[in-house]
Amino acid sequence: MAMVIKCSKGRVQVIKCDAWRKNEPFPTNFWLICPYLVYLAGRVESEGGVKELEKYIEEKGLSKKYYEYNRLHAELRLKRLGAVRNKFYSKYAPKKYRKLMSTGIGGIKYNKETVRVKCLHLQLSSLIGTGKHPAKEWFKSKGLICECENICKR
Repeated sequence: MAMVIKCSKGRVQVIKCDAWRKNEPFPTNFWLICPYLVYLAGRVESEGGVKELEKYIEEKGLSKKYYEYNRLHAELRLKRLGAVRNKFYSKYAPKKYRKLMSTGIGGIKYNKETVRVKCLHLQLSSLIGTGKHPAKEWFKSKGLICECENICKR
C-alpha cells in the first residue's frame, strides 16, 4: 500500500500496510521507516521500554483505553480490506480472517485484563499513524515524539 505519513520536513516516517499479503493476514497497520525513529525506539526498547510501557499503562489506569486502542487496530485492518475482500476472506479463509478481526497492534492478542505490548516500533508507528495512543505522554517523556528539524539532515 502506497500510503505514507510524513514528518514536518516531508520525509516518510510511517507507511500504511495492507491487511492481507501473499495469501496471509498481515496484522501490522503501520510500519515505522524513519531511520532516526527506528533507532530511538530500538534504544528505548533495549533499555526495558516494553515492560516500562506496559507498567505505565497499568499504573495510569489506561488499560481500558489500551484495550479499545487495540480494537481500533482490528477495525482499521478490516476497513482497509474493503467490502469485497472482507466478504471473500470471511467466506473462503475464515480462520485467517478471524485472526485479523481478533488481534490488535501487530497481531497482539489483547484482552481487558492484561496489558501486552509487542514492540515499541509498532506502538510508535501506530501513534504516528493514528495520531493518538493512550500512553502518548509516555512516548513524549522518552523523546520518541519529536520534530526532526535539527536532526534530519537528508
